[in-house]
Amino acid sequence: VFAADIEAKKWMERATVDFSKPVLILGLGSGYHVIEFLKVAPKAKIFVIDSDKEVFKNFLQIHHISEPSFQFFTFKEFI
Repeated sequence: VFAADIEAKKWMERATVDFSKPVLILGLGSGYHVIEFLKVAPKAKIFVIDSDKEVFKNFLQIHHISEPSFQFFTFKEFI
């Protein structure tokens, strides 16, 4: 059984990220990796890019977020 939240925590433990610089994340999916980033560095400047705005809407519903603390773009908006 795949547990996205547990895998995201493991991934974050292994990540080497300089949170003093902006972070660019390609792909939102269910967003557990973004949630882990925000737990580790809540003041980090994070940009998330995905191909579909519906993915972002689903993320907000899944995680009960009304105002995200990161910026979301579709690929078309970012380019």
